[in-house]
Amino acid sequence: MDTRTASLLTEIEAFLTETQMSPSYFGKRAVGNSELVVRLRAGTTPAGKGVIVRPETAAKLRDFIRRERVKRSVRAPQAEDAA
Repeated sequence: MDTRTASLLTEIEAFLTETQMSPSYFGKRAVGNSELVVRLRAGTTPAGKGVIVRPETAAKLRDFIRRERVKRSVRAPQAEDAA
């Protein structure tokens, strides 16, 4: 998994923890793919190929996270929160 995909997965995992949203619900609502998080976590597609998230898909996912945080009034984690 490349570093951009790993970084995106880290953002998604944090969001799922904050909101208690299920991975399948997240994928379905964000981009219409309920298997998205499972495949990202596995790092491979059903065909055994490495997972690559297109820039436009990553943008949709991040936009969904941003909009949901606003809607739910959930604060995005800050760098100092992780320390």
